[in-house]
Amino acid sequence: MSLIDFRSFSYFPAFRCSKGEHNGYVKLSDSDKKAIIPIAELDRQGKSDSLAPSIHRVKASIGDQPFILDLCKDYAPEVYISKDPANPEADKKRVEKETASKAAYDALIDDLLNPNNGFENWRAFAAKFQSAIPAVLYRNLADELAHVIVQAYSFAKEKRNFALRFQMDADDMAVDLIKIITPMLTRAGQMLIVIDCGQGRINVKKRATVAKKIMEKANHVIGNDNFRKVRFVCMSSSFTQPKKENLEEYECLDWDLWALATSGASCAFGDYMSVYRPKPADYISGDIKPTVVCPLDDKWLVYRHKNNNDVKGWRDGAQIVMKHIEYAPAPDVWGIRILERTARDDKSFLEPKHWIAVKVNIHVHRQIKLASSRCK
Repeated sequence: MSLIDFRSFSYFPAFRCSKGEHNGYVKLSDSDKKAIIPIAELDRQGKSDSLAPSIHRVKASIGDQPFILDLCKDYAPEVYISKDPANPEADKKRVEKETASKAAYDALIDDLLNPNNGFENWRAFAAKFQSAIPAVLYRNLADELAHVIVQAYSFAKEKRNFALRFQMDADDMAVDLIKIITPMLTRAGQMLIVIDCGQGRINVKKRATVAKKIMEKANHVIGNDNFRKVRFVCMSSSFTQPKKENLEEYECLDWDLWALATSGASCAFGDYMSVYRPKPADYISGDIKPTVVCPLDDKWLVYRHKNNNDVKGWRDGAQIVMKHIEYAPAPDVWGIRILERTARDDKSFLEPKHWIAVKVNIHVHRQIKLASSRCK
C-alpha cells in the first residue's frame, strides 16, 4: 500500500482499459510516469463476462506505480440482433453466448456496487491491488450516503489514500460528504476530491460554475486549514470525434474550464487523455477512416483521411501534421517518434489502436508540463 501526499501532484489523467490508452501510458518516460497519478477505470473489454482483461492490463501497464482504482459503472450494451443473419442457427448461438456473457458481466458490476456494509465487496476487491488507491464508489449518493460514509471511513482509518469523484449532479450532496469525511482524515494529503465535469464542447461556463460552487462551499464548511489539507482536481474532456476530412484544428477547452472553476484557488488538473468516450455499443462497423491526432499545448491537430480502411491514410496524416506551422519535434517523446517514422513510410503502425496510443502519449507528456506550471 502506497502512502502519498496528493498535494505533490498537479495532473490526474483518467483512462479506461483499451489497448491504445494503456500502450500510450506504457510508452511514457519514467519521469513522466512519476509525475502523475493516473485514474484507471476498469471497464468491459470486448465481450468479456468479467473484468479480468482490464485487471490484467492495469497490472501489466502500471506495475508498482501508485494509481487510483476506479470502476466504469456502465452495464454491457444490449446484444446485437441481426435482422437478416446469413446463418440463422450460428447467429442464434452467438446471441445466446453473448447474452450469457452480458448477464454475468452486469451481475459483477452490481456486486461491486452493492452498498451493503460500506461497499465491502468493492473494498475487498480494491485491496487485491498492491499499489492501488481506491476511489470511493457509489451509484446514488443521496440514497447510499450512510454506506458511502462507512466506505470512506474504512479507508481513512487504515491511513491509506483514497479518492472521491463527483459528477455534475452531485453539488450539495458532494459538499455534505466532504464535510463529514474531512474530520476522519489522519494526515494531510490523504484525500483527493475529483470534480468530473464530463466530456463535451458545450456549456463550458455552466459546468465550470458547478465545479466552482462545490469547491467554494467545501472551503466554507471545512475551513481554510482543512481545505489546504486535501487536493482538489477539476477534470473535463473536450476532445471530440472528428467529423470533417483532411486537417482540422480543435481548441482544447479543458484549461479554460479549469481556469473558470478555480479562479486562482489551489486545484490540480485532470482529463481523459484526449480520448472521446462514446456510449457503449455492441455492434461497431469495421470501416475506419485513418485518423492522426497530434496534441499541442492548447489544441489538437487532427487529420482524418477521406477513404475508409486506407492504410496510406496514416502516412498521409503524419506528413500533413508535420507540415503544420505549430508542429514541434520532440525526439524524447515516443508518440512523436512514431508519428515521424510513419511520415517516412514506416508501415509498423497501421491500426487505430496505435494512433490512440500515439495521441495519448503525446498529450499526457504535454499536459504534465502545463499542469506543473499552472496548478498551485
